[in-house]
Amino acid sequence: MRWRLSGFVDEAAPTLRGQVRLAQAADLDAIELRLALGRPVLRWDDRTVERAASLVAAAGLGVSCVATGLGKQEPGLTPRAMLDDFQRACDVAHKVGCRNIRAFSFRVPEGTEDRYAPLVTDRLGELTTLSEGADVVLLLENEKGTVGSSPERCAAIASDISSERFRLIFDPANFVQCGHRPATDAYPLLRPWVAALHVKDADAHTGRVVPAGQGDGQLPELIAALKADGFDGTASIEPHLGLGGRGGPSSPSRWREAANAFRALVNNAGLDA
Repeated sequence: MRWRLSGFVDEAAPTLRGQVRLAQAADLDAIELRLALGRPVLRWDDRTVERAASLVAAAGLGVSCVATGLGKQEPGLTPRAMLDDFQRACDVAHKVGCRNIRAFSFRVPEGTEDRYAPLVTDRLGELTTLSEGADVVLLLENEKGTVGSSPERCAAIASDISSERFRLIFDPANFVQCGHRPATDAYPLLRPWVAALHVKDADAHTGRVVPAGQGDGQLPELIAALKADGFDGTASIEPHLGLGGRGGPSSPSRWREAANAFRALVNNAGLDA
């Protein structure tokens, strides 16, 4: 059994051409489109999007996700602006031959997550309805500082929206940083909706990100559970090793180190990637 491997190559290569080269050097199947030359994907003009599509196709790669920052704002963002950005994300996805669009569950003050959950579910439900007409899938990433920072709230959102066009990205490091055990507590609750894995581990004491298997993200146990469930989504390397594990750019060699650490875990589980 082989998992499709993708990655946030923009962390170690600022240009589109450099990102494609790094993806090839790391033997990826696809890349995530997030940033190029400091500009987020939703702010690329059509020419840049078309160039990305051309470079990716020429390299024999795919695009696994249009990794937008939708939902990293406060939930008071005007619906019109949110819907316009989502429509742009759909346009980009169609141009690069991808069906997945990443989103978040809106930033809210700590302690107010439950109060904002109904509004956030409504907002994400609106985007899901649009997804059905645009032939795309909305992927929600669990993220600290958002309503979806806990497994329970992620499960409630997914259950309430209840659509094949709404699925979850499982980020173990983000759960660790929020005080949750990814394989023990989060995955059993979220398994019906998990469609993608972000390969990122973290130390529970410091909160810093480390290569897969070197932190408290329970990556071996998580990989075993995904394998047992017949996971057929995409695993995306997101090293976040820059700035001492606090995120930000890192070197290509550190990026490949993160990819190799995950491959070793996958191979130990009797899988290929």
